[in-house]
Amino acid sequence: MTCVENISPFDPCSAATWLARGRAPDHAEALAKAWRDYPDLPPTSAAADRMARTRARVEAMKPVNDAIAGQAEAERQARNFSFTEERTIAGRGDERDTAILCGRDRYGYDWNQAIRYADGWHAAQAGWNHRAPSKTAERLAYDRGFADGGGDVDDLFDAARRTNLAAERTPIRLRPQIAGRSFPSDWPKPSDRPRPTAWTRRVIILGDHPASALGRGEILERFRETGGRYGGRAIILTSAQGFISGASTLPDADEMTAARADELIASAEQEDRLRALLAGMDVEDILVALHGEYLRVLDAHAAALPTCRNRERTRNTPLQVKAHVKLWPRPRGGEECRRRPHSLVQGDQGPHREAWRVDSALSGASAWKRPSRFHRTVRRTRARLHQP
Repeated sequence: MTCVENISPFDPCSAATWLARGRAPDHAEALAKAWRDYPDLPPTSAAADRMARTRARVEAMKPVNDAIAGQAEAERQARNFSFTEERTIAGRGDERDTAILCGRDRYGYDWNQAIRYADGWHAAQAGWNHRAPSKTAERLAYDRGFADGGGDVDDLFDAARRTNLAAERTPIRLRPQIAGRSFPSDWPKPSDRPRPTAWTRRVIILGDHPASALGRGEILERFRETGGRYGGRAIILTSAQGFISGASTLPDADEMTAARADELIASAEQEDRLRALLAGMDVEDILVALHGEYLRVLDAHAAALPTCRNRERTRNTPLQVKAHVKLWPRPRGGEECRRRPHSLVQGDQGPHREAWRVDSALSGASAWKRPSRFHRTVRRTRARLHQP
């Protein structure tokens, strides 16, 4: 059954029709007058006459349409200036916001010109080259802002002088500097490249984050079942005690706040504790599964981490962390190598090799599984081809 709604007829010659569609009273009356002066011709009229009537009505409505567009543009600019003023008053604005308001108050610029004024001012302050826009009005505003920011297009060494001034204004980095060593936050994400590293030389650093349960949940338990049995070492960063061993009892899970992170960063004991947890171990592979404040604490004590061949860090959400941990390849040495067939230990790179490997790096299953019928056939074929 079809439901027919009662829709009032559209009468463009009535101002009430345009008022009901959100037009201002003066605009609604002007639109209705244009339709009354130039109504549609009957369908039996010639096509040329009907097109001429439509063009005449469009010309009659052009002033009111321009007025509507101008009013919408004025409202947009007023909203933008109001938002910028609120940001500045609340203390959340930056130097560009101040420059935008300065261009409006000092030179009477509209929003688009004030933006170009701020662009020129910021370019001069940052030590950038003069790059004015193509439009004349916006180019003049950009030039004015560039000059007010300290730029001089006639000076040959202006860019070099402003670059030096910008470097002096740049605040000093509080991040600890370690010569010749990158921070864990700069390490790449895990890859699936196989590496000949035994579990006895592999370390994973987790954060005891209550929301994600990475330090005491599935990842740690699976690591204990596999890598932990073969000598792998886990280090957990907690909010209560800092760095602790993954084999010890975990304290109550507390959120790592910025204030608590600053306390752990300022504590020299944490760096000594991290060194003690890694003492006596020849590390070749480190995986960091930290983010946020946890990662900031580890960056501050990165000097305690040994220099090794493989250093990687997981990314973003706990689900992505679990996926990246699974890409942490299984080692090719230690206890697991003694469980492999002799041909594989000797470096056999046949197509059955990957079929025998477990996909997940932290899988609780055995390190090897029986090859399929296809791979057994491939092995027999390869053996016959290599017979003398």
